[in-house]
Amino acid sequence: MNPTDVSLHDLITEIHEFDRKLQALEEKYNLRSEDFFELYETGQLRDEDLDEIDEFGRWAAWYRMRARRIAQYDTLKTAFLTEQTQPNGIVLKPHQALQEAA
Repeated sequence: MNPTDVSLHDLITEIHEFDRKLQALEEKYNLRSEDFFELYETGQLRDEDLDEIDEFGRWAAWYRMRARRIAQYDTLKTAFLTEQTQPNGIVLKPHQALQEAA
């Protein structure tokens, strides 16, 4: 996904999807993703079982991708809020697709 083509809505949707994936692994292994990632990055995890290696690789990748999406969100959010600022405050409106579905 090209960072210039992404919307806040898309980023929020992706972040929530990563949250669901990470939460499932956190519950499976009884460990928060932040703690897992530290163990993964420092090479402290056992690497004898191919299924674990594969799953841990996905876990680490999803954690990294979520962090990148949050950074993108923070950048776009700042610009968005600046654009929405009016003399009487910041104007927030529902996402267009949600308005049309209602």
